[in-house]
Amino acid sequence: MKVKAEISHIDWGVDNDVVNTLPSETIIELEVDDISELDDAVANKLSDEFGFCVNEFAVYYSDEFGNAIEFEDEFGGYVNYVEGKVS
Repeated sequence: MKVKAEISHIDWGVDNDVVNTLPSETIIELEVDDISELDDAVANKLSDEFGFCVNEFAVYYSDEFGNAIEFEDEFGGYVNYVEGKVS
């Protein structure tokens, strides 16, 4: 599945001197087999593209047609904006 990830509030795992040169938001495209892999795929892509690890980020996912990809939250509702925390 092709996925567009609009990423914001990126918390980079580096010191302040380096973080000032890195984006706080970006848009990337991914190819994943399972939507449960999205957060890890985003973290890996950011690391590959910018050369630094991330601690956490917020992201809005959409499919190749621009439709929001919704996720079930802990209360049984659906959301399309999630906060990923890298473990």
